[in-house]
Amino acid sequence: MKINNLALLLSGLFLNTAASAQNPPTKPPELVVLEQYVGNWVTDVTNKPAVWDRHGTLYRTTNQAEMILDGWFLHHIEVTQVVGAPGKESKSLFLWTFDQDKKHFVAWPFQSTGNTGPSVGDWNAATKTFTTSLMEPPPNTTGKMTEQFLDGNTIKGHLMFTDRDGSVLMDMIWTRNRQTGDVDKMTPQQWEKIGDPIEPLPTEIAKLQPFIGNWESDYIDGPSAQAPEGKTMKGKMTAKWVLDGRFLLGTSDVGSHRSIWLIGYDTTKRHYRSVRFTNHGQIDETVGLWNDETSSFVWNAVNDRKGVKRTNITRIIGDYAIQSHILSVDNRGNVQQDLTIRSSRRK
Repeated sequence: MKINNLALLLSGLFLNTAASAQNPPTKPPELVVLEQYVGNWVTDVTNKPAVWDRHGTLYRTTNQAEMILDGWFLHHIEVTQVVGAPGKESKSLFLWTFDQDKKHFVAWPFQSTGNTGPSVGDWNAATKTFTTSLMEPPPNTTGKMTEQFLDGNTIKGHLMFTDRDGSVLMDMIWTRNRQTGDVDKMTPQQWEKIGDPIEPLPTEIAKLQPFIGNWESDYIDGPSAQAPEGKTMKGKMTAKWVLDGRFLLGTSDVGSHRSIWLIGYDTTKRHYRSVRFTNHGQIDETVGLWNDETSSFVWNAVNDRKGVKRTNITRIIGDYAIQSHILSVDNRGNVQQDLTIRSSRRK
């Protein structure tokens, strides 16, 4: 996935390199395939008896999908109810695009269980089928999902996990049926509502609370290879809880550049994980830790450029200010970026 080389888009939080690209890239024609999902759906799901669910479970989900960020991403929200167990529900957010460099589709799911992690997949035009696999499956497992478009209004799906011995851990099938009429607000209203988390929230999530709200930001670029004379820009950011408080969802606007981003806490790897999606089709992943002594987050890019060392520190200053400093230096000692972002809460 191309690294975003435009101005930092995530005001005062964890941004990566500012940059030099002057014109937005051309969207790949493969994105048209994702437009088939746009609309409202009801999905009937059967989780067959297997190791992870000995007796099997029936679910019904409501889904809504739309293209966002200038058509670069499919934004798909889902609310899942256990059949016969009123009030027992979960929520998900999926963001899909096409990676022009690696020539495959990329999907990021975010779930109210706290789970996240990318999948990659391909489209078979002859059979009208998506086939995707998890890049980070549970240890010693493999997982594969298929979704076949039977027609414009019906999708058949199958998800299976097996262990290294071939034992079936999960065997799930479903049918999505397109909905028409006045149903466009139902799913977003259910999805936006913050309910009780499926599992107790990790205490680390509370460290993200100061970002909630609306912000104005100043971007101050010191002299560097990317901005020889330096420059200053202004931007805006909003942040709120989603997925029953398991993730922070934000939006950022700097000039003509926009992004949405999500941050959660990975209890297995014991670090924060943030993923940003831009209106130029980039996906930027960052992992971080909290420093109690300095009241700051220290972030490291997962997909940074080779030969460049970047430090990124975001400090909480009381209730109304956040300051970030991003310094990138190449292996010859040349400063590629020296950016300070000062964000003030809108009153």
